[in-house]
Order: sequence, then structure tokens, then C-alpha cells
Amino acid sequence: MNIVFRVDSSFIIGSGHLIRCLTLAKLLNKKIESNIYFITKRAEKNFNDLIIGSGFNLIELDAKNAFPINDNWLGWTQEQDFLLFENAMRSINISKFDVLIVDHYSLDIVWEEKASRLARKIVVIDDLANRKHSCNILIDQNLALNYQHRYDDLVTPECQLFLGVSYCILRDEFLCEISNSKPRESLNKIFVFFGGVDKDNLSLKFVNGVMPVLSKSISVDLVIGMANPNKKELKQACAHFSNIQCFEHGVNIAEMMREADLAIGAGGATTGERIFMGLPSIVYSLADNQIEVSQYLHDIGLIYYMGDQNRFSAEALMRLIEGFKISPALLHAKSSELLLVFKHKLSVLCEEITSDRSDYE
Repeated sequence: MNIVFRVDSSFIIGSGHLIRCLTLAKLLNKKIESNIYFITKRAEKNFNDLIIGSGFNLIELDAKNAFPINDNWLGWTQEQDFLLFENAMRSINISKFDVLIVDHYSLDIVWEEKASRLARKIVVIDDLANRKHSCNILIDQNLALNYQHRYDDLVTPECQLFLGVSYCILRDEFLCEISNSKPRESLNKIFVFFGGVDKDNLSLKFVNGVMPVLSKSISVDLVIGMANPNKKELKQACAHFSNIQCFEHGVNIAEMMREADLAIGAGGATTGERIFMGLPSIVYSLADNQIEVSQYLHDIGLIYYMGDQNRFSAEALMRLIEGFKISPALLHAKSSELLLVFKHKLSVLCEEITSDRSDYE
């Protein structure tokens, strides 16, 4: 089976889309023998080495003469992108493939209809619900207000929808650790992670603002994202406190979440991971597309949403932390609720993606 991913990454748009595609690629490759290709834009700073490191085929799109447009996600038109994509497939002598998986905010029905002549099945990963799609399967692993009906007018009736946290694309390390998660009994350890880039430097704001007043009885595990430009400064700041440890990308985050009692971090893909691990979390949105989802999850009691990155306040954080410290019953109740609220269904999704149903022809 030939499976092709169209996804981009950069220090501007982050690594989240690529990482979830890599996770899905690994899961699919375990399920069925496949040739997997990643078609991605050649950006000045990107995470394409993760594709090579995962053992998948990488083809970079580059169009020096393409007409630039004001779009941080794509940089050229959808028509130009598809021509580059089609030429990339020809360069490896593939004129038709089984599954095309598209994870890109700047691609929609315009691009997908062109791609339908190349792919037997098109799968779209989205979480904005702000444009029409032409696909056989659509995945939105987030929860938002009216999430079960957000795509009613954006896809055809034949499109299969896999919506909600139950379809969160979790790495193997999480699938192994979920069964080991238990309700938290008291606040002893905090897990802090503000994403792969943390362009607003919330990690350092946490260290400088919270650590000086945090009880020494509470330890902190802080993960520094792979593209965080402030690694050196962060490590130097952490060195002043005996109850915080810094870890760089590559550690087993699922294990760290299982061992933690409370998380502080960003909205986005990590939110679903924390929920499945039964880890109560305090969340800041770092991008506009995280605001609606984070607010909804707060409204239904699954996270504590503090607002966007500009609302970061060490004092407000400490009030919540101290509340959990003096009320362990609240921490226990919240983590117990998270562990029971969702059943993971990723295997059902993988089965459908790799199926060879004739009605996709």
C-alpha cells in the first residue's frame, strides 16, 4: 500500500501537524505493510529531519519562482502547490496511490479535488472547520462547541467523520501508559510543557515567576521543546532551584505525565494527551486556533483555561496550584473524571484508513 502525507512544519507554524502525521504513519505502518511518503515544503527552518529519523521517505517542495501570497502556512497558491505535489509524485514514478492524508490549514476542496485523480482515498486532518473539503475521511480530534455538527455543510454526506478526543492520534508511549494511569491523591509533582517552539517564552516566565514562591515539597519536570530558542537561558534559570528538572525533547512524555499530579502548558495536541492520562491541566492558548477548543474544554470542566499567552500570570497560577495543594480531594476527583470520560478509538480509525472498501473507488 502506498500512503502519502501532505503536511508542513516550520518554526513559524510549529511542529504539531507533522508530529501527529508521523504518529499516524507509524501506527498505519504497523497495521499494514506500506510505502509511506511525506511531501512537505522546504522551509528555512523546519522539522523535516524528524521524517528521515522515523525512516519514512521525504520529498521537499521548492518553487523559487512561485508567486508568493500572504499566507504563513503555504506561501504560494493551492494550484501551485498541487502542481509541485504532482511533479513530486512523478519524480518517484507514482501516478496513483492508495491513501493521501492531508494535514494543512491552507489546503481545502480546491486542492483536494485535483488530488482525487491521484488517490484512491483522501483523508483530511483538520480542527478549524472553516473551509470545505473533498475527502473520504475527515479527522478532528478536538472538542469544540457543537463539534459533532461543525462539518455538516463542509463535507459531502458520504464522508466519514471521526470527531472528538476519542480519536486523538496518540503515540505508542501513551497507548502503553494509559492503562497505568491512576487518580492523583495529592499534589507532589507538576509537569510543564509549552510546546515545541514556545515562541512567547512562557517556560522561562514560569521558572522566573513561579519557582521562587513554589513550595519545595512540590517538584517540577519541565520539558524544553525541540525548537525552543531559549534553551540555554532556561537551563541557567532552572539551575537556581533544587526542585525543578529540565528535560529536552525525546524523553518519554507519557511516563512523565503519568508520574505528574498536575500539568501546566499549551493548548493543541498535548491537551488530548493530558486528558487521556487523567492529568488535570492548566492551559494557555498559544495560537488563535487553540482558543475556541480551550475555552470549550474549560466550560465542560476538562481543563483550566487561563486565556492566551498574554494573560500569563505567575500569581494566578500560584492560586490554582495552592488550591490543589490544600484540597487533594479536588485533585483526586478531577483526575478520576478525566480517566473515565473518554474511550480511545484510534484503532477503529486506523482500520478504516487502511481498508480497501470498493465504495472509495
